[in-house]
Order: sequence, then structure tokens, then C-alpha cells
Amino acid sequence: YIASLLQKLKSISGAENEGSLIRERLYAVLYATIFLVLSIVSIMFSVAGHQFFNYIMEKLSLDGSFPDMWLTLRFIIIGAVAYFAAVGILRLSTSRHNRSKCYPGAIAVTVLWVVCSLAFSFYIDRIADFSVIYGSIATVIVLLLWLYITNTVILLGGTVNRVLGDMRNSE
Repeated sequence: YIASLLQKLKSISGAENEGSLIRERLYAVLYATIFLVLSIVSIMFSVAGHQFFNYIMEKLSLDGSFPDMWLTLRFIIIGAVAYFAAVGILRLSTSRHNRSKCYPGAIAVTVLWVVCSLAFSFYIDRIADFSVIYGSIATVIVLLLWLYITNTVILLGGTVNRVLGDMRNSE
């Protein structure tokens, strides 16, 4: 998954022939591991955020204003995790002399990913009833659809960087 994503991003950015195959595969394994950890952290904060919040409230004896702050803080944490993951993926997939120009695409990836994830979550919760149709395999289907959406958003971020780079070069 990550290796093919990096290959497509390199194709978009025009940096296909840089680096060795072994190094690219090692980066793919590294980013797959990081992606897995970041996905778990994001899911923990979005799905189990309320239980985590209750645990922190109990252990730290925080006042009543913390619940409102937590609702905002958990989405900021998810956004920051998405941004740094996008920066890492986009920096790895561009040529060495263009690595500092990956930030507009990372911002686009972060915003689009959050919006698409929230829209997909709304769709799954309120419109689609996958468990009725597909039974116990519904979770796998939903996860694969979400990964497809995430992959598409990351490719769009790479495209944003390429278009902005071409616009800068034409000036």
C-alpha cells in the first residue's frame, strides 16, 4: 500500500528515478509502521476520546471547563497528526531540491482528509447500513473504503504540490 502510494507520488512530482530500490522499500516499511501508529492514535482520539477524557478527568481531578476544551483539543491533535504524516509522505516522494515546497500539499491533505473522514463517518453512521448487507465483514469493507479515500486525498496533495511547483517555474 505505502510503496505503491510513494511510487504514484513520485510519478506525480517527477522524481521517479531518484534513490535505490532497497532504500525506497525501507522507507515504505518505515512509513507503513508510522502510518499504522498514527492511525491508531487518530482512532483512539476520535472514537475512544470520551473514555480517555474520563480517565484524565479522574486522574488529574480537573475542573468542569475541561470537557469543552477536550472536544476541541482532540480534533486539533488529530489534525496535527494528519499534517505531520502528510508532510512526511510528501517530503519523501519529492525530489531532494523540492522538499521544502511540500507544505501547501500537506495543508491540503490535512484539510481534505479531515473533511472526507468526517463526511465518511457521517455517511457510515446515518445513511449506509453495511452490517445488514455484509454482516461481520462490514468492518473490513469500511476500513478499505476509508483507506481508499485517504490514498486519494494524499495523491491530491501531491498533485497540489506539482501544480504549484509548475506555476512557480513558469513565472
